[in-house]
Amino acid sequence: MNKLVSGAIGIEIPLTDNVFRYFLPDVLYLRNKRIKHIDFCFYPDLEKTPSGSDVSQLTSGILLTLREANTQEEKISQLPVNELNASGNRLFINKIIDIQKSYIDLTGNPANLSDTSFYLVFWYDEPGNWEQIPSNCRTIIESFNIQLSGTKTYFSEFRNLINKKYQNILVALPTVLPSGITSIDDSELKTKFITLVRNSNEYFSNIPLYLFYQTNQNFKLRLQNISFDFQKSYILNVGDDNGKGIFFNCIIDDNNNFKTLKKC
Repeated sequence: MNKLVSGAIGIEIPLTDNVFRYFLPDVLYLRNKRIKHIDFCFYPDLEKTPSGSDVSQLTSGILLTLREANTQEEKISQLPVNELNASGNRLFINKIIDIQKSYIDLTGNPANLSDTSFYLVFWYDEPGNWEQIPSNCRTIIESFNIQLSGTKTYFSEFRNLINKKYQNILVALPTVLPSGITSIDDSELKTKFITLVRNSNEYFSNIPLYLFYQTNQNFKLRLQNISFDFQKSYILNVGDDNGKGIFFNCIIDDNNNFKTLKKC
């Protein structure tokens, strides 16, 4: 079962022909963060990275090694990235990782890598953006939407959702939104990224939107009562479908009494 997470960062790894080991880029914001899960974003679920690079169509022979920061030991060694997520059931990493000393190996001498990239999402604990989940786990479900208007589209204010605590965000793909706007379809979902901001902190940064389309997943995401500022948060669109809408449902904590807390 997926663990509670309160932050996520997307990482792009540009590829080159005849190079078969890639160290992960140093991401300052992930230093000293406890990594709960990692998603490796395969083509065709994701077609473009935020930079506009094509996602590599390589789907096998990709091995991940993670070095633990405190011990400097390779606690996870040559793990096939296909094992990181099985129908939404994410592998529990639970380590503080030395990112720039961790790497990906490719086997089988793959070709045609140039001008493509890998894309990974690191789900982590961000103490500044979570609260514990109340013991009785009462929730409500609300909705919000956005109409794409360029490469970066910010959300509206949604005053009824200010300071709410979110336990999941679900992307839906209706043909038409309740407002009458035509919705994106599943193919257009593959070129969208969401960034959530709280107090000028992009603690969810460039997360592929398809990861929030959870209709066919056996296990859903579990957000640890996170909060975000709508008007500072946005959708990055590297596709060609301006004017279309995206519809969301959100699962929100509905408790008034926070005296007795536990992780549900």
